[in-house]
Amino acid sequence: MRTVLIMATSDVAEAVTALGGRVLKQEPELGAIRAEIPVAQLKKLAALEFVTHVQVDEDIQRDEPLP
Repeated sequence: MRTVLIMATSDVAEAVTALGGRVLKQEPELGAIRAEIPVAQLKKLAALEFVTHVQVDEDIQRDEPLP
C-alpha cells in the first residue's frame, strides 16, 4: 500500500475503494483526498478520466544521519 494525494474533478472515494484502497481524509473544498492504495493499482487510478493529479508519498533516504 502507498499513501497518495489525489486531485479529481469528481468524487474519487468510490474508485479508491473499488481499486482495493481506503480513504484516509477528504478535502472536498480542494477537490482532493488522501488515501492508501495498492501499488499495483496506482496506474489504474491515475488513468481515470476524472483524476487530474496523483502524488505518491515516499520516504527519502539520507546517506548520513541528521546531527
